[in-house]
Amino acid sequence: MGKNFNSLLSGRSRVCSCFFVLVFFLLMTFQGLAEDSRYFPQVMDGVFGDAEYQTTFRFVNTGDDTSVTLEFFDNGGDPAGMPFQGIDGEPESLQFLLKRGETASFRTIGTGDFVTGFARFTSSPFVDGTAAFIGIDSASRVIMYETAVPSVFPAYEFTVMLDSSGDLDTGLALIPVVPGGGSAASVEEAELTLTLHDSSGEIVTEETITVAAAQKTSKYIYEIFAGAADAGEMEGSVTVSSDSLPLVAISSRQRYAPEPFPLSIPTLTIYPVAPLSHTLKGENPERLMIFAPHPDDEALACAGIISRALLRGDEVRVVLVTCGDAYTSAKNKLESEYSYRAFDRDGDGDFDMLDYGIVRHGETISAMKSLGLDESDVVFLGYPDAGIDDLWRDIGIYTSPHTGASEVPESYDFARSVGNPYTRESILSDVKGVIREFRPTLLYSPRDTDHHQDHWATGRFVTQALTELREFRTWTAHYGYLVHWEANEQGWPQDSEDYARPSGHAPWDLQIPLTESSITAAGKESVINLYFSQCIASGDYLRRFSKTSEVFWLEGFSFLKDTPVISGTGISY
Repeated sequence: MGKNFNSLLSGRSRVCSCFFVLVFFLLMTFQGLAEDSRYFPQVMDGVFGDAEYQTTFRFVNTGDDTSVTLEFFDNGGDPAGMPFQGIDGEPESLQFLLKRGETASFRTIGTGDFVTGFARFTSSPFVDGTAAFIGIDSASRVIMYETAVPSVFPAYEFTVMLDSSGDLDTGLALIPVVPGGGSAASVEEAELTLTLHDSSGEIVTEETITVAAAQKTSKYIYEIFAGAADAGEMEGSVTVSSDSLPLVAISSRQRYAPEPFPLSIPTLTIYPVAPLSHTLKGENPERLMIFAPHPDDEALACAGIISRALLRGDEVRVVLVTCGDAYTSAKNKLESEYSYRAFDRDGDGDFDMLDYGIVRHGETISAMKSLGLDESDVVFLGYPDAGIDDLWRDIGIYTSPHTGASEVPESYDFARSVGNPYTRESILSDVKGVIREFRPTLLYSPRDTDHHQDHWATGRFVTQALTELREFRTWTAHYGYLVHWEANEQGWPQDSEDYARPSGHAPWDLQIPLTESSITAAGKESVINLYFSQCIASGDYLRRFSKTSEVFWLEGFSFLKDTPVISGTGISY
């Protein structure tokens, strides 16, 4: 096609192209990343050649009153001043209050020295916005073009559309960001894999590039796939995957303007960045993450899902929030019917509730191994059984009346964060941490309609973590499961071959028959029986979950802090 992405920066007819180059944007890492930040990939203001450029930021708040911080950066990632109409000076950031239902708008002046970069805004998940920019012909004062850049969340994997047919080109730009506010020096480089697909989804070619931290890249897609003859004249898509850092991305389709305005008029279309389809990823597996409040919940609700995932070659991570160390009646029954010395796991000459928690840890490992998982696939957080609701309510440091512990005990040397205090901040940090590390594509956790306090609170901690991690989104769906409803519906779950819809609930959104897994209902019962310390106390109830299928509801956001409510069917993140 003879058009070079970097050679369009001189001459009157190339003023517009300069704009397009910049819109395709930057690749960089920066410090102080807020967990609920979003990005406007293109910001510009000022005079360049025979044109003037302005950016208008618009925000809307659909939630409670909240503050918004809007920050500006140049193409190198350094803070940059931006001149605004009606605002003195060139502030590097703006802070303002946005009440429920309100909108706010800020427009740059467009007449000073040319500045280009990007912006980041931090606020409630219920605030969103856009950065709309225009190019004005200085002589005629005619607006040559206008387009809007949506707010962007980072993701590890995504798909963008491609159209390079005729006089069109598609540009792609990427920003690897450091999770948790790490500095550029903490991650030296990221390896990106880009896969080109034709319009039927077939793979054309693949390129791997290594990108150093804090460096900028912006290319036409045909330049990235220079070895593919069709890349400069085709329609299709590109999948992008990062091995270490989540990416902010934007792509745009440009129609080349060969003559100066108004003899020819360029156009620009911003393309959406879509979650990566695993049908396009070929052999790459799904990554399932299952959160369970107590040892056994992961089997009651998800043994079939786990077996099915392993059969399909997917990866699975099971996260136990507690060690179930408050079930005193089951512990006493175990102690009365069997020698307590056999269960004195910490060797202090007594079988206490911490020993009981260690017993339940061992049962979980055995049960998960029977399904095909390794011990390394099971993570224990070690927070207090019967206290997760108090942690959710943020009562301060919680002391378990059952174990006397106010932090993850040393005897739980298998736990992720031994010594972490029993606080809302600690458990939420751990939940976010395991999500960040595993980068799941599908999540399962208890519904907040479950009447057990540890169950609904676990569900809310997971939803809160996902809300705060939206910018690192790797998941395509979050499902909820129901274990405890027996206080609301006598006989739940009914002693029947399959589930009946629980009272007060919308129909489930996902039902997976065990025939799609490698276990039967009888096989699931055998897995449940491995939780021996539970079955001697409530085996009849637990075995009722050995049905021919497993059912789940699609979950949405939840910010409630007191008693659970029935939320019905929601929308996945």
